[in-house]
Amino acid sequence: MIAPAGDPYRAAALTDAEGALAHARARIEAVDADLVALVAERVRWSEVVGAAKRALGRPTLDPAREAAVVRRAGELARAAGLDDEAVRALFWQLMAIARRAQVADAPRPDAPRPDAPRPDAPRLDAGAGVGGSA
Repeated sequence: MIAPAGDPYRAAALTDAEGALAHARARIEAVDADLVALVAERVRWSEVVGAAKRALGRPTLDPAREAAVVRRAGELARAAGLDDEAVRALFWQLMAIARRAQVADAPRPDAPRPDAPRPDAPRLDAGAGVGGSA
């Protein structure tokens, strides 16, 4: 911004404001990078939770647990002076990401087992000699 020629104080204030704006934006970008890294970490832990649920024979979807997590996030938001509705909405999105990670990490029932023979692998029939004839 350009200050009027006769106002050196305003020019100095604008220069400081521009610097403050640039600094604040840089800090927000750093916080955004941290947030994405934390979401990635949360997804990795969600995959661990999904594997544990499968080992225990529990379903991926646990509405009571999800509601408790979102409710706690709302309480933390209020304590931090944030809009608890907005934070709860954000956490519902995080729950959806976690569910997708848990489902994506789960073996599909129709997927071949790692130890199952490949359908195109050569077979050795009982009683057959080398070269396939008895």
